[in-house]
Amino acid sequence: MENQNKYKTGLKRFFAAWADGFIMGLLTIWFESQLFSPSGENQILFFSIIVATPILYSILMHGFLGWTLGKKLLRIKVVRNSDEKSINMLQATLRDIVPLLLVMFCIYSFASIYTAGDTSTFVRYESLFNMINYMYGLWLLLEIITMLFNKKRRAFHDFMANTVVIDTNLRKPAEEIEVTASMRPQMPKN
Repeated sequence: MENQNKYKTGLKRFFAAWADGFIMGLLTIWFESQLFSPSGENQILFFSIIVATPILYSILMHGFLGWTLGKKLLRIKVVRNSDEKSINMLQATLRDIVPLLLVMFCIYSFASIYTAGDTSTFVRYESLFNMINYMYGLWLLLEIITMLFNKKRRAFHDFMANTVVIDTNLRKPAEEIEVTASMRPQMPKN
């Protein structure tokens, strides 16, 4: 019988996301202090890095390790839904494809605004940024609703990538280490 408690990760996922956001905030402050006040083309680069870093962090950490620092801290991990083994980079990318596309659109929009050089253009595009925030809010709502209505508490992005988040504290010991006959201590023969 499968331990269903290992899928009850909602609060841990929330706090892991908060911890990752805090880490990304510190990274942003550090990066900003290194660039001082970006101007010219550096402003587009700076904006792109600040906006893209959290998504790239999530994709790379999940793809290589199965967790972000926040998830590791709270002892939860992203695994394949089928066999609970490590996910690959494609699955990690699929998990974050909607935020990634929104970030790419946001960067493109900002670059368009900046290169236009007309301050009235910024006012027109302010509604575009509001729309991006609204779309991201809808995405998060869909994620939460989806997570509430299935046994494994899989969010919409988990279905897209065929993944599931598990509590690593509640894994069966047999899943962690498989003891074989050669690993058992041998009794001395008389």
